Amino acid sequence: ALAVAPFFVLYLGANGLYIAALASLSPPLVVSIFSTTPALVALLSVPLLGRPLRALAVAAVACSTVGVVLVAQPWAAGGRASFSLNSTSAEA
Repeated sequence: ALAVAPFFVLYLGANGLYIAALASLSPPLVVSIFSTTPALVALLSVPLLGRPLRALAVAAVACSTVGVVLVAQPWAAGGRASFSLNSTSAEA
């Protein structure tokens, strides 16, 4: 049971950050940001764990990046940021 404690703390922290992000950002943006977690884990495993990235992992990271860009649709904002940290502000 003691070996599981650090993972439980990480789980609580991740869920707390998710809820805090939902309070201040739009839900599609929060989901797209949190959907990059597996790609970040794969990329950070190289310098932190010394694991080589295999071709399948590189393809998965590329697909994840394309998916997040498609969901975020940065071209729809006309070159401006498509989100605001203040959820009640209106665009000028």
